[in-house]
Amino acid sequence: MSPKQNIALILIVICSTTIIGCSKSTPDGHFTGDLLIQGNGQDAMGSIQHAAQYYRIDISQENSEYYFHVFPDSSLVRLFVLEKSGYYEFDISGYNIFRNDPFQELSDLILSNKRGSDSTEIINGYNCDRKLVIKDDQTIATYWQSQKFNFPIKIIFHEDDKTVTINNIKEIEVKDELFQIPEGYTLLTP
Repeated sequence: MSPKQNIALILIVICSTTIIGCSKSTPDGHFTGDLLIQGNGQDAMGSIQHAAQYYRIDISQENSEYYFHVFPDSSLVRLFVLEKSGYYEFDISGYNIFRNDPFQELSDLILSNKRGSDSTEIINGYNCDRKLVIKDDQTIATYWQSQKFNFPIKIIFHEDDKTVTINNIKEIEVKDELFQIPEGYTLLTP
């Protein structure tokens, strides 16, 4: 190899290493999206920030704004009430009374009923496994579990006639700061 070819090869390796080393990829399971909950006369809009093992949901509904953090691995839910500058903490198993989190509602149904799977479909640009939750031979929920995120991006609760959809999904890193308790917020008692 000539000296010019050696220099060219070294420059290619250096440039390639620099580009690969500087490119920033989104951590696995991280995404954000618009959340739409429709049905039962209680439509709500909001957003979701999903960071692999936990997520945050911000909701606007009937002149009320709130958000919550869900940490399934530690069974913790924090519900933040903006007008009270405070938050509640719940064990996920005791959180059912609020039903503000359709993903935990689905999780509860999955734990206590049979499941089935019948197809793969593309929902909002993502390959999803279409799954069924069955109780007494009736489908009570259908959900589309993203293969990439291992998280449902569409849910239909048949008994409640409620549909939940995550739209405008962006694969970006979700910062840990979103899951911190804001300064000045105090723990409230139910």
